[in-house]
Amino acid sequence: MKKKLFPLIVFSLSLALLPAQELAFYVSQKGSDVANGKSPSKAFATLERAKQAVRSAKESRQRMSSITVFIKGGNYQLDQPLVFTPEDSGTATMPITYQAMPGETVQITGGKRLTGWTKGANGIWQTFIPEVKAGQWRFHQIWVNGENRPRARTPNTGFYPVKGFPEGIPDRYDRKSRRFEFAP
Repeated sequence: MKKKLFPLIVFSLSLALLPAQELAFYVSQKGSDVANGKSPSKAFATLERAKQAVRSAKESRQRMSSITVFIKGGNYQLDQPLVFTPEDSGTATMPITYQAMPGETVQITGGKRLTGWTKGANGIWQTFIPEVKAGQWRFHQIWVNGENRPRARTPNTGFYPVKGFPEGIPDRYDRKSRRFEFAP
């Protein structure tokens, strides 16, 4: 029995003395989520798939000194939020990093591209969004060519003053500022 345990102990100790490996995954817009993601030529297509691979690597309990996800340059448009939870976190002894490939620029956006724009009266650009009209989608920002643009509103700044009320003045109306006071 002792003779059989000795090689097992020596083998276990030799594994413990092996240096921890650095693990890398790659993401590219030209990649595929069925690839293994372990080289630029076998990159994943999405950040979500890379996140799943990082979780699996952590759960495998292999000796790793770090995990790095290299993202090929480009604009990655997400259909839903990319959510990181404690299961996705690294540690002081095994950091997890998501970074652009050296020398490349990565842009991650969570918007929806709007099409069908037409030039209306007075040179105002407009489009019709059925989901907004149906109350199924709300948006807060509009970006045009990489710049945030203000949404249309009237008046363009401030508020319209209230001149009067058909049923009399409500209790919460401040006559000096001509605005409603909302109690906390």
